[in-house]
Amino acid sequence: MRSSSSRWLLAVALVVVLLIAASVTVVLVNPRESGKILSEETPEGIVQRFIRAIQDQDYELAHSYLTAKLRSDCTVDQIKSMSHWFAESSQGRQVDLIDKEQLSRGRVAVRVRITEVRVSPPFMVNESDHQERYVLVQEDGQWRLTETPWPISWCPPPEKPAPAPAP
Repeated sequence: MRSSSSRWLLAVALVVVLLIAASVTVVLVNPRESGKILSEETPEGIVQRFIRAIQDQDYELAHSYLTAKLRSDCTVDQIKSMSHWFAESSQGRQVDLIDKEQLSRGRVAVRVRITEVRVSPPFMVNESDHQERYVLVQEDGQWRLTETPWPISWCPPPEKPAPAPAP
């Protein structure tokens, strides 16, 4: 017959093992450790860098990957307010390239799969994925995003000054 102290010790050991297992799972699904960094001279590399900039909360850098027109329509503060949730929940997210498609007028579409893994102790692991499409064009010799890119849902149009009253 087991004493209460040996059952208590067994329970503590079980909790420690579960914590270690959860920690290992989190490390294994950490997107920072997976995949190679793609060249900045490719559309795929720019998409990868844009997503990493958002995850790192480097909104100035993320803003620099937009075309001049999109940068004028979408400020750094708007990028931050629209995508802060993405940076705050980036643990367990992996982004994988699916394909690249040549479009008209020198544009390229890059499709990625976003996989998110959430670990809930003691044994629950939830995984979900979805695809996103990014359209890029070369501007001043650099690939730049031409459309409001996910995880930014939209940027409100800049406010136009009120017309002067008629005399």
